[in-house]
Amino acid sequence: MKNRRPIQPPESYEHLREFLTAEEFAKIDAEMKQGLPPVPRFELIPGFLEADAAKTLFDELNQLPGFKFETGSCTDEACHLTVQYGPRQAYNDCVPEVYRVVSSGSMPPFLTALQTPLEEKYDCTFNSCQINLHPDGNSHVFSHKDSNPGHICQISVGAYREFTLTYALPFFFPFAHVPLASGSLLTFFPKEQHRMHHGMKKSKTPGGMKFSVIFRYIPAILTKTFIKNAKDAAEANQIRRERDAEYEAAQIAGRERRLALANKETL
Repeated sequence: MKNRRPIQPPESYEHLREFLTAEEFAKIDAEMKQGLPPVPRFELIPGFLEADAAKTLFDELNQLPGFKFETGSCTDEACHLTVQYGPRQAYNDCVPEVYRVVSSGSMPPFLTALQTPLEEKYDCTFNSCQINLHPDGNSHVFSHKDSNPGHICQISVGAYREFTLTYALPFFFPFAHVPLASGSLLTFFPKEQHRMHHGMKKSKTPGGMKFSVIFRYIPAILTKTFIKNAKDAAEANQIRRERDAEYEAAQIAGRERRLALANKETL
């Protein structure tokens, strides 16, 4: 007899009512009662930045040089522009060179100032900041999951858009439509982002410009290749070991650095 998945308690997914239509919630409720795995964790803070701070950030981002059309998809059109600071994760071989972004070097001070409180809030360390510029409501993000370990924090400023989160396995159906209002912070937690896809559909109504500021930690091995590109299991395990060793060492070093700074400030 096939083993059934454990049934998740209703309170573990009740919060999804906020992000789904009644019909969509009824569907996920029915699937949960059939053993759907736990909902991947995410956190939305709508007013992470005050309106004035969000406007200032929008203006600073709008002055950045180096934006170019980018996509990580082999088939999807390049409809947003990107600039990258810190390490840039590798692209699939099929992505045209013209749509690949390289690092623009170290983050400007105003982005570092955003990064620091996020690291303190989630007790994590980032080394990368990707900024996506969506010119209008026709710009979209194809549904995908990220390969990097650790937290992912996205701050949105500008026009309102929605992120759709879907299970990666076993079913590809949505469990949240997340409102990305100006000043909002959306966070994915370690290992949880590997269990879900996220994407942004074209807006149904005309919309203005939007920036997404995305902080990650990208280990050096992921700037060269993906686990899925490994020739065999041994190579895949070696990539995992290199990825995880660098990530864990960086998190420990970052934690020690923040503690030392906090102790210094109390003297």
